Amino acid sequence: MSKRQNQPSLAFAALAFILFPFAAGAQQRMADGTRKSVSKDLSQGATFTFKIAPNLPEFTFKIIPKLWKPTQWGPGRVTVGDIEVYRGDSKELLQHLNGCGWSAVELRPADSDWFIDDDFNFDGYQDIYVLTGKGATGNESGCVWLYNPATGRFDYNQEFSGLPGYKLDDDSKTIFTFERNGAGIYEAKRYKVENNRLVLIWSVSQDRNDEEKQSHCVVQLRLETEMMTVREEEAGEGDDRTMLCDPNDYESNPPVFSAPSRKPQNPPKRYTANAGAISQVPQQVELNEQGLSFMKEGDYGKATARFLRAALLEPGKAEYANNTGFGLYKMEQYEDAVYWFKKAIEADPKRAVAYLNLGDAYVKMLLYNAEARQAYEEYLELAPNSKSAPDVKKKLEALPPAR
Repeated sequence: MSKRQNQPSLAFAALAFILFPFAAGAQQRMADGTRKSVSKDLSQGATFTFKIAPNLPEFTFKIIPKLWKPTQWGPGRVTVGDIEVYRGDSKELLQHLNGCGWSAVELRPADSDWFIDDDFNFDGYQDIYVLTGKGATGNESGCVWLYNPATGRFDYNQEFSGLPGYKLDDDSKTIFTFERNGAGIYEAKRYKVENNRLVLIWSVSQDRNDEEKQSHCVVQLRLETEMMTVREEEAGEGDDRTMLCDPNDYESNPPVFSAPSRKPQNPPKRYTANAGAISQVPQQVELNEQGLSFMKEGDYGKATARFLRAALLEPGKAEYANNTGFGLYKMEQYEDAVYWFKKAIEADPKRAVAYLNLGDAYVKMLLYNAEARQAYEEYLELAPNSKSAPDVKKKLEALPPAR
């Protein structure tokens, strides 16, 4: 996991801090990964040394302060004037860390981990993060420089610098962000990194209408090729400002953030009333049942949204993956449907209906006759005596001959 724990942050814009120089300090990374105090008074500058990769020498970052005299509007302050970078034992300046707008960034107190190294793009090289802003709700923002192994320098990256309070997940190679903007109002996102670009996997945001005493959340989930938006207009009535839609419900991994919320369960469960008694129903089961009801009503969008959430809650369940694919098929999103039919087959290679659905989706895509033929043949091998077998044989006969 990242060295930084999740710390909610505001969007990258306001870069302001208050420094009391007598309480300031800096830290230097030791060989065992611990840190020691470097300077008690940052008005005199500070030095940070990091080991970016095992095969590289250490890099030294020298903080050059800028002292501002007291004015009629306030006391004197100390901001970052410049940051110089040196490689190994060389006294020759390698580069300046530019791009962050240092004039507004005041140096941080000793108990703040404001200058750190983290591997943001998961390439095996540590990058540099500088904390630049912190709001009253604990939301934070910062600047990021990615290490470029081709040049041996650190490149300022505006996209990564725009991340709110983050947490890196080294196992899944994803970045989780959480931003709280008031009671019952938050936004959580998870990204993967492709070619040093952030690709949103999913987002969950909740807002609050205090006049109507109602909360609602918006969920976006990436399928194979595009984002799918699901808007939930449920629950959250009254004065309750807890999380209506928990980000932990949208992935199978354990909770990875510490934002105030109801305690997540794995798998999440929802309590429902049944004939006056309270029963505990796994949330994915309830979502799947809701999806089936919407399918009967012909509301494929709402049905698919429920199937998809169920499939994400229990990735190894072939039924949920197949239902998700079928919903997408009915919505004429055939490429994404193929993806989920394959997920169903991966979970249960003997699930015959998934092969039938896969074949139908390939037929709709027109250029995949060989794949459709193979899927239909797999179905007939698994269910030769099913009611659908005669129709599947006709579908096979209707396919153009293989070349």
